[in-house]
Amino acid sequence: MLILSLDSSQSNCSVSLLKDDKVIETSLNSTPREQSQLLVPMIQSMLENYDSELKDVDLFTVTTGPGSFTGIRIGLATMRGFSIALDKPLMGIPTFDVYFDAYSEKNRELLVVLESLRKELFFQYYNSDGSYKYPAVNSLTEDLQFDVASDVIIAGNAVNKFDNSLEEVQVNLSECLGIMAYKKYIKGDCNIEGYPAIPYYMRDPDVTTSNKKIRQIK
Repeated sequence: MLILSLDSSQSNCSVSLLKDDKVIETSLNSTPREQSQLLVPMIQSMLENYDSELKDVDLFTVTTGPGSFTGIRIGLATMRGFSIALDKPLMGIPTFDVYFDAYSEKNRELLVVLESLRKELFFQYYNSDGSYKYPAVNSLTEDLQFDVASDVIIAGNAVNKFDNSLEEVQVNLSECLGIMAYKKYIKGDCNIEGYPAIPYYMRDPDVTTSNKKIRQIK
């Protein structure tokens, strides 16, 4: 099974190509402003290296956020386009859940801390079995009303902004995403409809409606 996985919800955009749960190649772009221009060429180059084409991909998967609004929109639009054009399945998975799956073998509580490239942090606290211990929290709009266990694992791209004594442990999200999607898809414990590729926003996008009247042309 050939899987193409994409994470563009964070400052680094990563794309991975997997054969079942084995990573074949990963490409990384650390320039957020160039994601829309470089994303498709990155994917094409990766497939060419494996002597494949988009039509050979069996499953597309993408992180749905939370994170960078622009990055999420670019990633979802790109993968939706591939999925529709090729009539192939697309699985959308929240960024929080990808982090939990990456650490699930630790069998401990996990606090995921993400940033949106603005002055806000997003939190999701998990029990060791993957259930939510507390609802997700946006630091700009809600108080942090939970107690952090002494042995909790804290992960994400903003752990040092939550606690400056901590250092971020590098996790390649597109690789973890591809492995997670494969496990869920091949085991049949979920269906594509249960993982829709829709954005996971924790606040409204910065879009305003114009109050100007529209001039009608007769």
